[in-house]
Amino acid sequence: MIGKILKNLVRNYYLNILFLFVLCIAPQVLGQFGYEKFDDDPYTEYKPIDFFSQPYYNRVEGVVLHGGVFLRQVPVLPIVTSVELAFATRTNSWHYNFGLQQWLFTNSRRMLVRMNFFQETRTNDSWKIGRMENSLAGVFMHEDFHNHYAVKGFSIAADQKVFRRNLLRIIYSQHRYSSMPVNTSFAGSLFDWSKSYAPNPAITEGDERSVQVRMLIDERDNAFFPTSGFYFEGVYERTFGDFVTNGIFINSVIYYPTINTQKFILVGNLGLRKGSLAHQHLMTIGGIGSLRAFSDHYHIGQNLAMYRIVYHFGGYFFQKAPFKYMPTSDAASFAVFWESGNAWYADKPKNRIYHGIFKPQLLGDAGMSLLLADGILRVDIARQLLNGDGDWRLTFRLFNKL
Repeated sequence: MIGKILKNLVRNYYLNILFLFVLCIAPQVLGQFGYEKFDDDPYTEYKPIDFFSQPYYNRVEGVVLHGGVFLRQVPVLPIVTSVELAFATRTNSWHYNFGLQQWLFTNSRRMLVRMNFFQETRTNDSWKIGRMENSLAGVFMHEDFHNHYAVKGFSIAADQKVFRRNLLRIIYSQHRYSSMPVNTSFAGSLFDWSKSYAPNPAITEGDERSVQVRMLIDERDNAFFPTSGFYFEGVYERTFGDFVTNGIFINSVIYYPTINTQKFILVGNLGLRKGSLAHQHLMTIGGIGSLRAFSDHYHIGQNLAMYRIVYHFGGYFFQKAPFKYMPTSDAASFAVFWESGNAWYADKPKNRIYHGIFKPQLLGDAGMSLLLADGILRVDIARQLLNGDGDWRLTFRLFNKL
């Protein structure tokens, strides 16, 4: 009995630590989709010595305590330097990331060169849900939507600004993949201690060298609350060593205004990879952040395609009686959506990157979203309509705009 009480106190201690720091969580290294932005201008935005913290929580490592220091330019270190250390409370393991970065040419046509030495935890599911939101899901709902694996190695990146907010990056990385534990029930949450986590899948361990070309095109009218324009992220990757693969990964969003504050939002994702069935190279679809009415990681494969059509009514309905008398009506909005796609071709490694791309069995669902403050809090309700069982699913999102 005493041991159980002490165990619960330790768990609550870890959760309290998480709450103290959770608002400081920053984006982690992205998976196959996405473009992780580097610090735009640390010379002016940071103090000579600046401290930061990026803790997080997951089903494998428990609470991960993190601290870092950003050194601008000081006499003993003539280039921008960052040092990060993290400790995983469940696995009793240390992570680190030591980075050096420097500008070449001028700030108007700057090329940023960055080198990192790292040992850290990664996931390919960041395009569905970010690390901060996933940590909160673990604390409050005993859910972990990420599959995790470990990497150790180094990377060198050259990041060039093209025109206004557009970026082009080339990255060389050399690292080793390692599996992580498959813990399912080591910790509880604030509101549900009875559920067990889904097992964290093992990956194929080995050494890899990777060359990536990443592009970001941002033509939105507003980076935080866009009403028109488009956003594009594209990645081409070629890997060597124990895993010889080619991959293309595209994420795009189009915003098209209609009446007043209403707009269409069109989202598309395409991922193609050949040469490997290792879990860290496959893509999963289903659940939060993808096909919302289906279960998480519903299908997996070397190919992934998905599109989403959203009509966002803004605050139109909440400005009408009787909704306008609600306390939060000024900040509330409403949207409807249709989304369709799938992940497939996991039977054998593809010989060509385009194999099987015209043979998906598309899944589809539709539903509606209720938003507060344009996505600080969002409630989605969706039903399977295409190649599903007609099931309904209710999901909650935090800090996730449409």
